Amino acid sequence: MSITLFYDLETTGTDFEKSAVVQIGAILDKDGDILRSLNLKIKPHPGANIDQGALDAIGMTIEDLMEDPERLDHLKAYREFVKFCGFIPGARILPSHRIHRAGYNILAFDNPMLSALGAKAGDNYTFAKFHWPGIDVASIACAVLRKERRLMKDFKLMTVAKQLGISTEGQAHDALFDVGVTRAMYYKILEKDNVPREF
Repeated sequence: MSITLFYDLETTGTDFEKSAVVQIGAILDKDGDILRSLNLKIKPHPGANIDQGALDAIGMTIEDLMEDPERLDHLKAYREFVKFCGFIPGARILPSHRIHRAGYNILAFDNPMLSALGAKAGDNYTFAKFHWPGIDVASIACAVLRKERRLMKDFKLMTVAKQLGISTEGQAHDALFDVGVTRAMYYKILEKDNVPREF
């Protein structure tokens, strides 16, 4: 049995310490079956840097972020996320209880951003809840698309999804939509068999 958290974050910028996480989209997967999904909307933490370019990318205004009554404060949101993953907030996790985490470009961005959110919530060991290093779907997509890569306009999630024949109909830059596309991409890649067998 293998449990994998597919997840994606929307943020107010790229500075891990100063930018705020404003949405967590997640799917908890057990050997290819969806156990449950999560769509957390979060208010920026006090003093957060809010980059206008980041807001434009996710189609929101500062007023949307600060005045939406459905948005949780970052402390409560982090606790909800930890419980969603099957952990008890603040409890020590045994290595045998860790789960995998997967996402698009998570090694460079989402994982450190999530750890920074955890630290703001008083948890300096977010990383210890998951197997190292994590499954970066962007990296494995680059491997299977290595011949086509030079002809592609970019390697953004939706561009790669289209290249692999995955539907991108929906709201891009919505964390839960993006994570659904990422999960579909991951399983599509696993089906591909284009690794040379001759040595």
